[in-house]
Amino acid sequence: MATFDARAPWGIDVAARDGAAFHAVVAGTCWFTTDGHPPRQLVPGDLVLLPGGARHQLSAEPGLPLRPFDDRLKRELVTDDGELVLPGPGARTRVLCAGCGFDADVAQPLLGLLPPVLHVATAAPEHGPGLRALLDLLAAECRGRADTGADTAAARLLDVLLVHVVRAWLHGTGGPGASWLRGLRDPVVAGALALLHERPGDPWTLQSLAEAVHVSRATLTRRFGEH
Repeated sequence: MATFDARAPWGIDVAARDGAAFHAVVAGTCWFTTDGHPPRQLVPGDLVLLPGGARHQLSAEPGLPLRPFDDRLKRELVTDDGELVLPGPGARTRVLCAGCGFDADVAQPLLGLLPPVLHVATAAPEHGPGLRALLDLLAAECRGRADTGADTAAARLLDVLLVHVVRAWLHGTGGPGASWLRGLRDPVVAGALALLHERPGDPWTLQSLAEAVHVSRATLTRRFGEH
């Protein structure tokens, strides 16, 4: 978990990593880019989750020179409080950042159904209030790192926040993976998806998959069609 405080002009290039990466804009604005996709502007309350830890860039505006987010940059610009400070004469932006490791055997079936980037705005009325409350608590714990239990509290809050981010994405615009994730709530669909994931080389047919999860072909087709 880290916070960076940047003043324009600035830009950083974050290398791909094992596990997920997460950013939440607390103040100001910035531009977020991943390889092969156009830049998108993030405003206060916006959260982005990269489930696979894809390489990405954050900057005050598109087209600025980028500094690698590496050990050298951390040695030069990270304060004793663990905050990355990017000095400059322009507008200020504050972003909460975190890297999250997962148990690959448990997480991979889920992560494989998520898009490379989940972008959730806390302005949405349905999930916004809860997300904003969690984000405010997380920011407070990061500011009070010297307080007893602050790191532990921040880590647990991050776990809860990530669950809410995925939930908000599922109930929002979602995407091609959203219907598959919703399908995990159905035991028949979840069982079929688990078999396809565990034995991708098997010559599955609708009939053999239906028999494997102990339902008829018609039932399996209907249950998949509902999600």
